[in-house]
Amino acid sequence: MSLLLKDANDALRAGIDLKRVLNEAAVIPHKQILTFSELREQVAYPPPPPLLPLLLLLLLFLFLLLLLLLFLLLLLFLLLLTYLLLLLQLLLLLPSTSFTFCTPSFSFFTSPLFSCFLSI
Repeated sequence: MSLLLKDANDALRAGIDLKRVLNEAAVIPHKQILTFSELREQVAYPPPPPLLPLLLLLLLFLFLLLLLLLFLLLLLFLLLLTYLLLLLQLLLLLPSTSFTFCTPSFSFFTSPLFSCFLSI
């Protein structure tokens, strides 16, 4: 037969030795209940953040950097090609030839095209 005790007064009236009950008490472990030492461990040494989002962000940054570098190299190549074509026109210029500069025309949606006009 178990007694229903709501407070220490009921235990005293029932003749229960509370010192013995408290000394024999033990922690009942549960996976959802933390002890103070476990809580202190989690606060002092939090788990590291996941590395996958950081690595993906780094890869995206490197990819964009590579695209920028390729775009700049393409612009440099086109600029050098323009100057070489201009130089070629100047070297091949004959006295009876009218000359127009080689002008780069660029559209955002198409590749750069060079129109060099040499009319005789």
